[in-house]
Amino acid sequence: MFNKDNVFIAVNEEVSSIIQQYIIREIKKVLDKYKSIVTEEISSVEKLINSISNEELMEEFLNDWSMSLKIAKEIGENEVDDRIISMYQNLKCNGLEELSIGHVINWCNELDEQGYVMIDDYSIIYKSSANLKDIAIELLDDMLDDAIHVDALIDKDSLVEYWIEQTSKEEVIDDLIRGNNIEELLGLVPETIYEDEYNKYLYSEIDF
Repeated sequence: MFNKDNVFIAVNEEVSSIIQQYIIREIKKVLDKYKSIVTEEISSVEKLINSISNEELMEEFLNDWSMSLKIAKEIGENEVDDRIISMYQNLKCNGLEELSIGHVINWCNELDEQGYVMIDDYSIIYKSSANLKDIAIELLDDMLDDAIHVDALIDKDSLVEYWIEQTSKEEVIDDLIRGNNIEELLGLVPETIYEDEYNKYLYSEIDF
C-alpha cells in the first residue's frame, strides 16, 4: 500500500518500483482532474446518466467524461430518454452540427404520431414500421414537375401511354407507388439511428 498526498492504492508486489511510481502519479492526475469539477457539472452529468436505461449506452457515456459533460450541457433542463439521446448523437455524427436537443424531442413526438418526419427538404427520419405512402405522394407531386425526375421515374413506353391516355398526375403517382418499393422510389438509403424492441428508427437523405 502506497500513500502519495493522501492517495492510497494497492499495487501488485511483482510490479517494479519505478512502474509503481508512475502508476501512483497517473492515479493522482486522474483524482486531481475529477476533484476540480464543479458541482453543477456533476449534477448535469448525473441527470444524464440517470435518464439512460440501456446498459450499452450508459457504458459508452461512463467511459467518456468529456462527451458526457458536453451532451449533458446541450440537453440542459430537457427531459430525455435513450431514444432521444441516441438519435441526437447519431444525427450530429451525420453532419447536422446545428442540431439542438429540442429539435430531436419535437421530431420524436411527430414520429410517435405519424411514423415519419421530414427534418428538412431533403432528409427524412422514419420508423421501420411506418407507412410512407402519404409522404411519397407529397414528394412525388413535386418531383413529377421536373423533367429530370420524370425521366428517372417513368420509362418511355409508360410515359407515351400516359400521354396518349391523358393520365392525371394523381393517377401516375398511384401507379408509381403501387408498382414500386417506396424506399427505392424515393432513393432512400436508410441508416439506423436508434433501435428498440419495437422499431428501427431510420435516417436518410432523399435522392431528388
